Amino acid sequence: APSAAHTYPDFDGRAMCELTIGYGWAEGSRLVKWLFDYLLVRGTNYFVPGAVRPIFPDFVHAPHFGDNDGREPQFKGYCKLIDYSRKVVTAFDKTRHVCNALILYHAQAEWMSGKDYTLLQAPAKVLYDNHIDYDILSDDLLKDVRVENGKMQLKESYDCLVVPYAKLLPKNVLSSLSRLKNLGADVVFTDALPENCDEKFAVAPLLGIADYFKGKGYTDVSIAGAHLLRHYHAVSEDGCDVYMFFNESVTETFDGVIGTGRKGNYNVYDFLSGVCYKGDGDVKIRLEPYQSAVVVYEKDRGFKDYAFYNSLRSEKIEAEFTVKCYPFTNMEQSTKEFRATELEPISKIMPDFSGKIEYEFSVTVKDKPAAAFIKFGSVGENAELFVNGVSCGLAVCNPYVFDVSRAIKQGENAVKAVVYTTLANSQKDPVSMFVPLAPTGISGDTELLTKN
Repeated sequence: APSAAHTYPDFDGRAMCELTIGYGWAEGSRLVKWLFDYLLVRGTNYFVPGAVRPIFPDFVHAPHFGDNDGREPQFKGYCKLIDYSRKVVTAFDKTRHVCNALILYHAQAEWMSGKDYTLLQAPAKVLYDNHIDYDILSDDLLKDVRVENGKMQLKESYDCLVVPYAKLLPKNVLSSLSRLKNLGADVVFTDALPENCDEKFAVAPLLGIADYFKGKGYTDVSIAGAHLLRHYHAVSEDGCDVYMFFNESVTETFDGVIGTGRKGNYNVYDFLSGVCYKGDGDVKIRLEPYQSAVVVYEKDRGFKDYAFYNSLRSEKIEAEFTVKCYPFTNMEQSTKEFRATELEPISKIMPDFSGKIEYEFSVTVKDKPAAAFIKFGSVGENAELFVNGVSCGLAVCNPYVFDVSRAIKQGENAVKAVVYTTLANSQKDPVSMFVPLAPTGISGDTELLTKN
């Protein structure tokens, strides 16, 4: 859909996707965030969140839409994610996508070559894992492609057209490819030319197609390793470069430099946490699993420097936690209360529990820090934090870090974390059986991160 939006004029840059339906009650805010970012970083900019609101207790789908009966723990987190997706879409409104590669859709190859052809997703994966963005080109648009200064032009500009291997291709397709080549465009086939191709084209091995692009200088960003760090690049009407970076890995943290080739001030916007910082030149960034950010090369807006947030003192919070469990059927009345000095998943203690969990504890600081954050090791599924009665935000996925700078004070501080689980443990619908269920509640170390 994003490829069609970038190549067909009538799409006007719009790419729509229905999502969130069909995962069962195991679909919590963390998975929804990952789904949104998976699509946003690929250029999807219109969303239809699909859901069916079942009548309790006949649970089939996970809607997270309505909360009229007060029995949907994920509702607040879902609302935050809808707001988050709107902000990212708005950041890329009225921009032009920047992309290096076109990949010819393999339909004609499939119809003509039996089983002797390569699916487009094979070169697509090689390029994407090497941080080379692409659009998929339908062969009916070949006649509309212009060539200017060696670059192919449709609605956007491209360096190279990749043709996945096919034993045979239609003559009209080969003729169109010849026209582009003769106009100075770079057209490269993977592995071998079709048997019915009489003209010489560049050929590169499938697994070496990224090396072909790098050798020609057809790259937009440079990232060492981290093949699951995805990016999307666009240019605004006033010439500002806008990037989205998403750590698609659910286990590995990226902490490094992204080469953009741009100079000057950039601002990093984490629309989910509200943290913004600035940098200069190449992008210095840390993205934990599930985390994303929008980077805009623009004027200095007075944000703190990246180093401010990257050099925090960490200490484990040693405290006695008061834990209260509220089942989803009545999240105003707790049914279990206990104290603990080390937190373990509630699902280990109460395997069938779904609802709200409150954790109350205190944190003592000797001097009020310039900046302070509280970080939880593991949370299932989303958490809201209050310090001295002041809300410090709602975290819906990793990292579960809360900026408590404005709420924390010298001396003893009263802290309350409110965790909302999914309904999967208590409502075992037939779809959730296919999804590994994360531990519920807070577990692992709780840390205080400070900057003096």
